[in-house]
Amino acid sequence: MAWTEKEKILFMNRNSLNTFYENWKDDFARYNICANILNQHMDSVSFQLFYNYFSKYHFAKNTLIDYGCGTASLSLAFAIEKLVSTNIILLDVKNDINDFIKFRVAKHKLSDTVSLHDVLLFDEKGCCDGLYCIDVLEHLENSSEVFINRVHPMLRVGGIMYLKAPWRGQLTHIDEAADNFYLKGGRKLLGKKYDLVYRAGAMDIMGIYRKIAE
Repeated sequence: MAWTEKEKILFMNRNSLNTFYENWKDDFARYNICANILNQHMDSVSFQLFYNYFSKYHFAKNTLIDYGCGTASLSLAFAIEKLVSTNIILLDVKNDINDFIKFRVAKHKLSDTVSLHDVLLFDEKGCCDGLYCIDVLEHLENSSEVFINRVHPMLRVGGIMYLKAPWRGQLTHIDEAADNFYLKGGRKLLGKKYDLVYRAGAMDIMGIYRKIAE
């Protein structure tokens, strides 16, 4: 509950979207960590989809990417419980939440399999067979550009992706994000180069997709 007010203060006084996320420091980071972990573990749909499509019982490839990982609590939960047998690359902006992730990775001795990188700098093509981008695109003014030029190229053809974007649901779900995704090519590319494997909810962008073309 406290994070709702903290988030509003930061968002309304931001210079840019990047500075909004980069300023999650000190108390702002602590409140977000609590809220984000609760949110991720209350999201039973995403938890079940991760288990059904990315756990070691169903996914035996080399690398998973958690794009816009937040606290990475979903990925770390599966890594800690050894429910994944692959490497996990965590991607997000640099802020104090990174320190919390690094603390948990060290505490649970996951450094051999889990790594954290700056999402703005990481630019490896064809580096994973599984990718999940949960509750990320709705926060980005340039959602099509991010999906087309950064997310899409990371996944190999034949790989699977869980994509969820609940447009316009909260203060930080900006109108520009949805408009950009539908008008600037993001939605068109998704329909052209991915097969929908499983629809996870009523929202347009909420499901498991298989990449069928570069």
